[in-house]
Amino acid sequence: MLSLTLLRHGAVDERPFVLWGQLDPPVSIAGDAAMQRAVIGQRWAGVISSPLQRCRVFAQAVQPDCQVIDDLREMHFGVWQGLTPAEVMASDGARYAAFQADPETLAPPEGEALPAFRARVFAALKKWRETGPDGDWLCLTHGGVIRVLLQEWLRIDDHWRIAVPPATSLKFLLPEGGDPVLLALRPPCAD
Repeated sequence: MLSLTLLRHGAVDERPFVLWGQLDPPVSIAGDAAMQRAVIGQRWAGVISSPLQRCRVFAQAVQPDCQVIDDLREMHFGVWQGLTPAEVMASDGARYAAFQADPETLAPPEGEALPAFRARVFAALKKWRETGPDGDWLCLTHGGVIRVLLQEWLRIDDHWRIAVPPATSLKFLLPEGGDPVLLALRPPCAD
């Protein structure tokens, strides 16, 4: 039996809701502590991770020989990377609003289209599953990756309606040939 706990990386800095995308800042001290609290007392058959350091560093601390899977990295937000939505609205409001309204056909300028991002994430997990993992696995990844998985696995029409705060974890049972089952949803633990 295979289960997969998706853990979003901890907070990067004090600015909430930054579109970090594929920029590679480290997790803050508070963000690392929040991830520690999210996994305390748990054991894993294996760990997979995005290559970006805000995921990979913690994954390697949990399991030094974790599998780093390049295609589990966050969506590329193009010229909007490193900005908050408010900052993007101030500088490129019409285009950002159009993208929010129709992310299936519009992409951030110089960024990745949502359908391509979704296809990349699902292809990476399919390839990983073909290796025959079993037991309880941990996946360190990003809010966008988790949102597209939740959208598909729980059949939610609009992925923007899904909030995944830093250090949130979600545990899924992944039955062979069956639909994923949400077993647990854990918001970030307070200090």
